[in-house]
Amino acid sequence: MVILSRNEHLMDAKEFAVRNALIATLISVFMAQPVFAAKYLCAFESYGQLGHTQRNQDAVVASYLGEKFFADTEKRLIQRGWAAGWATPDGIAEITTAPEFTAYIWTKTATDKQGRIVKSRMSYRIYQDGHTVAHLSSITGNYGTLQATGTCRQL
Repeated sequence: MVILSRNEHLMDAKEFAVRNALIATLISVFMAQPVFAAKYLCAFESYGQLGHTQRNQDAVVASYLGEKFFADTEKRLIQRGWAAGWATPDGIAEITTAPEFTAYIWTKTATDKQGRIVKSRMSYRIYQDGHTVAHLSSITGNYGTLQATGTCRQL
């Protein structure tokens, strides 16, 4: 037997359903946003192409990945930058979290010098300790995976 004070009452089925619907809505809204919406400014310090030992490829890799990038996780945008300026921001399609890092992923489609369509998967990871690793992988198989590493600071 439950004894209630004058101001207390048991939830009926309708109140229970409304409460659960409200909780489910709040959970879905919070899960759709990055857990820690933030802005980052990152600079790359080294470049390479996975599987290749050629040196002096920094300028080529930097031309694709950028020398730096700005990430706005709340607006889901990443903007690559070079000494000469900034590219148009790219929309982040997917945010993946792991214990050590958060990855911001999107795809790009471009036409190369020979007129072929090239599709690329971009993945920029920001690690909890402040370092970053960027990968550009060819979806269409036109080239190998490019990589850059550097450091980030939260703004």
